[in-house]
Amino acid sequence: MVNDFKKQVWLTLAILGGAGLVFGSAYYFSVQRINAQVQEIVRQRALIRQSSTITQTLANLKQEGQAAEPYKQAMERLVATRDQLIVNFSDWLTREASIYGAGVSFSFQGSETKPTPDDFGSAGFSIKLSGHFRDIVGLLKYLELESPQFLITFNDFDVSQSNGGYNVAADGKVFFN
Repeated sequence: MVNDFKKQVWLTLAILGGAGLVFGSAYYFSVQRINAQVQEIVRQRALIRQSSTITQTLANLKQEGQAAEPYKQAMERLVATRDQLIVNFSDWLTREASIYGAGVSFSFQGSETKPTPDDFGSAGFSIKLSGHFRDIVGLLKYLELESPQFLITFNDFDVSQSNGGYNVAADGKVFFN
């Protein structure tokens, strides 16, 4: 009987140990699977949050683009077309120089850059001015900063003094649609 009892205890302990091992293994693998699923949920939520942010940013950009459209159209109206540039720029420049009391010679230089949907085109030019320093500076300031007809930038200047006046040679760009 004592032998049977010992066998019964060992058998019960073996069954309980085996059941504990089975349940422990099941618990371990379940926890691992749950952790993997939690990580996947966290990753997907981060993607949803990122997608939401991207969607909001895109909506803001579209709204800002619509708000900027009138300004873009106004800029396009202010910038001359290529044909207007070729026909009118030289005469306009001569007229403005005479208003400021400066002599002028002008020529287009180099190749032009074609306009794109995002940028204006540009044509390089060379200009030589002569006259009083104050008049030349006033003309250059007007041409680059205040001109209502053409959008102009100057790149290089060469200033020299001669016969009581000044000579200025400059390279620049004029922009067009």
